Amino acid sequence: MVRDDCADALLNWTLGIIPAGSGNGLAASLFAPDALTSTYAIICGGTHPLDLFSILQNRDRKYGFLSLAWAAMSVIDLESEGYRWLGPLRFDIKGVAEVFTCNTYKAKIQYVPIENETITRANTQTVLANRTVQIEQGQTDTTTTTTNTTATKPPLIYIGKEQDQDDVKWTTLEGEWAFFCACLTPKVMIAPGSIAKHSHISDGTIDLIFAPQIGRIDLTLLLTGIEDGTVADLPFVKYIKT
Repeated sequence: MVRDDCADALLNWTLGIIPAGSGNGLAASLFAPDALTSTYAIICGGTHPLDLFSILQNRDRKYGFLSLAWAAMSVIDLESEGYRWLGPLRFDIKGVAEVFTCNTYKAKIQYVPIENETITRANTQTVLANRTVQIEQGQTDTTTTTTNTTATKPPLIYIGKEQDQDDVKWTTLEGEWAFFCACLTPKVMIAPGSIAKHSHISDGTIDLIFAPQIGRIDLTLLLTGIEDGTVADLPFVKYIKT
């Protein structure tokens, strides 16, 4: 994505996903959570578009396709890196440790919710056509607001200076947070349930799932809810499509 010819690559390359990590969220979201199923799907030749997101921190821009985690979820992920040899079990071990500490993190969360919109694959293009998008120009931070999807790089939902636009309404939440995850895919790891049960890999939206300061019992329910897909149903968890 950092190359000037990335648009050509995206148009001409098709990626086949074979899970070989400890999370394998994309493969799980594609219903191919193991190497055999993934290989069979690749041989069958089916393809599907995939949403991407970009993160701009200072002048450093990075791209992703799965999720952006913070607070308890990022602590569990990052601090268990040394236990990758345990596979998915590393998340459970660090999750138990996080429940005991029950830390909270102060932050401001800002988002633009989807209003009165049912997101499906059929109306994705309509949704995107009605929203502001950003085209990144070259290697700089200079951007142009446009709906031209034939530019040198693929369209991005505008995340820069939307506050200055009268037609964009931001929601701002401030406080102490125990959990935050922004998902582009239904699953962020191989698990029976989906953390973002209303998400689709190409619906043009990001699903926000977050929770305020909570106790150890509620944090335990939240972390187990990620596994079984009930996290969004917990009364103290907010689930918002943006």
